[in-house]
Amino acid sequence: MPNNDFIIAFSLLLIWTSLLLVPGPDFFLMLRNTLKNGYKAGLFTGLGITLAIGIHVSLAILGLLILSKNSWLYLAVQIAGAVYLLYIGLSSILKEKDLIVSNMENNACLIAKKQNFFKEGFFCNILNPKAPILMIGIFSQLIPYSSTVSEKIFFGSEIVAINLIVWSLFSYFIGSKFITNRLNNFTKEIHIFSNLILILLGGSVIVHIFL
Repeated sequence: MPNNDFIIAFSLLLIWTSLLLVPGPDFFLMLRNTLKNGYKAGLFTGLGITLAIGIHVSLAILGLLILSKNSWLYLAVQIAGAVYLLYIGLSSILKEKDLIVSNMENNACLIAKKQNFFKEGFFCNILNPKAPILMIGIFSQLIPYSSTVSEKIFFGSEIVAINLIVWSLFSYFIGSKFITNRLNNFTKEIHIFSNLILILLGGSVIVHIFL
């Protein structure tokens, strides 16, 4: 790989990893699901987020700037994303008692819920109107316009791989017994806090749009 491509790849590694760990909808959803349901719940959530990222990357590579050019479609996606954040935050708080299961039931509960964790991760990211704009910004700023299609695919694949690795390590670390045992007394508070953040993020978008 040419030296310039190595610099771009290394820059992507640093920038995208930093962006993933900045608290936002994906971060708090990962934190909530992993702390409440363990490593596998976080892993499935991360897989859902990664699939959505892969779609955003594909759209960026193809140069589909529909969201940034069509104000009505952009607004519709903004509202849908905000409503979804409000939904997952409020529904989780309202069903707090239903989420408490015994240790013997955890594995069966996780098998039943793993598809829900995946869907939550996927829709949380795919309905985030900032995600495609951010992706287009990353591609336009870091990846030269003159790059070939294969080079763009390589850098896009790197972003997807970074996303998968970071969220897998995140869920493994947060979901480990070492961490959960120490956070056990604060799990409920962290769960509620994460849901409130999701509600505030969704609510702020609604307020910004209509006020």
